[in-house]
Amino acid sequence: GYFAIRFAKHVRSGVVYAVDIEETMVDWVLKRAARKRLENVVGVVASADSAKLPGAVDLVFVSNTYHHINERSSYFSRLHRKLRKGGRVVIVDFKMGKLPVGPPDSHKISPKRVENEMSAAGYRLVRRDDKLLPYQHLFEFVAK
Repeated sequence: GYFAIRFAKHVRSGVVYAVDIEETMVDWVLKRAARKRLENVVGVVASADSAKLPGAVDLVFVSNTYHHINERSSYFSRLHRKLRKGGRVVIVDFKMGKLPVGPPDSHKISPKRVENEMSAAGYRLVRRDDKLLPYQHLFEFVAK
């Protein structure tokens, strides 16, 4: 919800899909968007194996949830079909090691594994930043 609202403020001529597997979270984001008079936010209740995007997108932003997705290469391979030409996938997820926030290391995914899984799903890494955020890596991918 945090990022969907921020994106919606800047994407005035398009739509921002607020996607979550929890219907209550989608409802919360939609109520927040309504309070801020952001009419370009569309809620989507996803499933564990599909984002269920109703239309094509230019950007998929995944924040602190990559490590929760099962069968990631298959998931992102299917998601690939929803990206417009030149579309990007940006993933922010937790660094390994003891941190004041985030999951235990047993749930974290190494950067190399993220890169390998996304490559297997049909994406090419165009940017990786390990310094921008104190507790997370940032990856940017494009379709191959």
